[in-house]
Amino acid sequence: MLKIFLFSYQSKLLNIFVTCLTFCLKLKKIPHTVYASPKKCSIITILRSPHVNKNSMEHFKIEKFKYIIHIPVSNKKYITNIFKSIFFKSPAGIIFYIKYTEIEMVKAIKKMKI
Repeated sequence: MLKIFLFSYQSKLLNIFVTCLTFCLKLKKIPHTVYASPKKCSIITILRSPHVNKNSMEHFKIEKFKYIIHIPVSNKKYITNIFKSIFFKSPAGIIFYIKYTEIEMVKAIKKMKI
């Protein structure tokens, strides 16, 4: 089982990249599922003038968007090709990492045989 985790602070950029990835996977006829995780918000408060007015503060909101793509692939050639295509075609502003587990793949195969 191959899991691709995609992070970004810009939702439009991440949505465009995920649609391109899913389109490429559909063209190659590779089964996959895409999950959108809930966004994580963090609010930062900064004092405008620390000595005079304590009540004047600025608030900044940072949102982090996340997608997870599951690909049930056991062939290592597919994994290297997918990694190369993601790495070389990913725009600036997207953080990703890939996790490969064989245990989940064995469990999925056993369920399919039963």
